Formats: sequence, structure tokens, C-alpha cells
Amino acid sequence: MAASFSYGRLDGRMVHVRDLEPSTRRGLQCGCVCPECGRQLQAHMGSQKAWHFQHHVEDANCNPQPMTLLHAFVRDELAKRGDLVVPQVQAFIHLDADGKRLAKTVALPERSFRYTAARTEARTGSIQPDVSFVTDAGTAVALEVRYTHAVDDHKQTTLRGRFAWAAEFNVSDLPPDGVSVAQLETLLTQPDRWKWLANPFLSQAERLELARYRWRNTLWRAGADIRAVPNARHAPQKLKTAQQHLEWAKGALHELRGWVVHEEDAADWLGERNRFERVAVACAALRINPISLPDFLTQRPAPSAPEHVFRASPHRWQPLVFSKFCIGRRAFSAHDAARWCRRAVPELCSADDGSRCANGFSWTAAALHVYFLQLEAQGLLQGAANVPREERTFTPKFVSVRELHAHLSAQKIREAPPTLEQRLSALRRAHGSKARF
Repeated sequence: MAASFSYGRLDGRMVHVRDLEPSTRRGLQCGCVCPECGRQLQAHMGSQKAWHFQHHVEDANCNPQPMTLLHAFVRDELAKRGDLVVPQVQAFIHLDADGKRLAKTVALPERSFRYTAARTEARTGSIQPDVSFVTDAGTAVALEVRYTHAVDDHKQTTLRGRFAWAAEFNVSDLPPDGVSVAQLETLLTQPDRWKWLANPFLSQAERLELARYRWRNTLWRAGADIRAVPNARHAPQKLKTAQQHLEWAKGALHELRGWVVHEEDAADWLGERNRFERVAVACAALRINPISLPDFLTQRPAPSAPEHVFRASPHRWQPLVFSKFCIGRRAFSAHDAARWCRRAVPELCSADDGSRCANGFSWTAAALHVYFLQLEAQGLLQGAANVPREERTFTPKFVSVRELHAHLSAQKIREAPPTLEQRLSALRRAHGSKARF
């Protein structure tokens, strides 16, 4: 009996029999040839049996394997499409820490690729990926179609060395009669079918999980690097952009204060704003022009602050935190501020999964605690007396924004260079009232 199968080759590309139009492609009109031997095929599109191809000649000594054809079809479809979205995937990572082998599941974000001129089965060194291409942005990517065995460790290591991104798409559980183009589109959106072989986020996740493990086994200390003088990091161009939102921020803040809003809802509202709008809102609350932010609102954290959170410019979070916690009468802790920040500036705390060190600090809380200790050392915040630094809570020094501005004005006067009259008066005091100049 002549072999029947679901895929043929039409104009050089693999097609599934169900992707053909019956009215014009039935029988020998299909125009397809066998992917294995190249002989003419006829398409059987009846109502009694499943649609399939057969060789036109009965004596064809050819029996294409369904899974081999399925693999070739998926490979060619991936190569010709020009764009691809790999959905968010759950991945297993393994960590070696303190002599222990740890396993962890992490979520790797969705990734989109746009490309032209993809190649199939092109040799790259000692390997031959099913599909390889360079994206429009110049990134090298490889794709593997799994239909029998998964990519082994040796090949995965080689792929990681030659491609920035590499992924495996699993079709091993699909039926022998294969899938059509429309069915393949649905399968490509299923996360369980994808496995990342090379992914920069995977390496980053491994480093992050190792850092979290070490943090959970650390007794954190603030260190002796708390700065009494702010080490400012200014970003004038970005602050000019924030300044453009200042009038909007004043109106939004006035409207927000007119509502009965819970703290969590207000923090969520901030979290939905973009980074420039947030800075503008904080500056409106403090009645400070964004381009004139004082150094203590743009200062670099001390080295003892965890490095995995608040990695952006200080102006993106310090004015917000100061306006929320450092004006008024209410005492607070870094843990209070951390809970608020995870809502108000979520992207700056995204690496914090809630892991706590041995003395109870999350990364976010520890970073904020360092900032509050710096403000205390700079005379801008009051810390609880006779309490170890890591256990300290804080109270605002300024009851109102008006008091803050009075302090800033006095500080500006103290820091201003003396006038000529002031220098002369100082000399007279030093040399007696009869001194003449």
C-alpha cells in the first residue's frame, strides 16, 4: 500500500494538506512533491478519511516518517515568518552555594524577535541549529525544534557561546498527522512548549537567586560609610523633562488631596505614573522646582546599601520618599517605607522578592534604612536615641514644608560667600573697632 502522510513540498516550502484549498488543489492539482524523494504527490481531500498526500506512482519506494516531516515543517515555518514571540516561560535554575545544590523556578519574561533572511540547518562551528538568524537589532538567535530528543548539555553550552539567545520548541507530543499553519500559531503561544537554552535573563536570574540566598543567610549591618555630606548625582536633562510636568502635578496633587484615599491607593496611583510624572508630583508636594533639587534628594547611597534595588538615578525615588515620610510628625521605619515603595516605584524594587536577611531586612528596606541614616547624619531627620543603627526608627525633623524651606534658606545663607561688608566687619572684630582700611 502506498504511504500516506500529511506534508508535501509546494514551490520549495513545506505545506500541510489542510492548508491547501480543496477547490483548486485536489488530487494532482495540488502541485506538491514528496519532501523525501521529490516525486509528484496527489492530495486526497475526501469526506470519509483524513486528508493526506500519497505518491502519484504506486511503485514509489518511499515512506516519509511523519515526525521527520513535522520537524521540517515547523523548522521552515519558523524560518520564513520574520517575527516571533516567545511567551513568558517558567525555567529551572540550579545554584551551587555553600556546598549545596539548590533548584529554583524563575519566570523569564516574554521576548519578541524581528528578523529577515533566517537560515535552516546552517553550520556554525561544531553545531547546526535548526534555524538561525540575526535580528533587525543585530542580535544572533538560534532555534531548535524538538521532536525526539532534547538538546543535550554539550550542545546547549556551545549554543550559549555562539548565540545571545537560543530556544527549543517542543513538538514531540503532536499527533503523527501533524499540524497546520493555523494550529502551529496557537502552539507557539503555549509556554510549556518553550525552553530557553541561552537567555541573558536566565544568567541574570541565576545571579539574582544566588544573591537572594546569600542575603537570607546574612546579618546585615549599615557599615561605617554613612555620609554626613551628600554625594550628589545630578541629572539635569531628565529633571528638565520632569519640570515640564510640574503644572500637571500641582493640579493632580490638589485633586488627589480632595479625595478620601487610603495610603495604599495613593501609592498605587503613583506606581501607575511614569517616572517624570512621579518626580514632578514629589516636587509639587515639596514646592521645589525639579531642576533645583537639593543634594540630599539626589545623593548616591552609601556602599553598604544593597545594590539590587533603586539602581536608577536617585532623583527618581528620593524626593518621593522624603515627601512621604520626612515631613510631618509621624515616626516610621525603613520597613514602612519599603512597603510603600514597592507600590509607588515598583520597577525600582522589582528584584526584591521579599527575602529577608537574618535581622529582618529586605533589600528595599535596607537600602531605605541607609538613606534615612544619611539624612540623620546630615541633620535632616531624627533617629531614635540610644538604639542600634539597624533597629532605629525615625521621626521627621520638619513638621511642614514651610519649615523645610526655612531650613534650606538658612543653609543657603550660611553657605553663601561673605559680602565685602561682612568681611570688613569680621576684620574689625579681629583687630579692634579703631582698625582702618
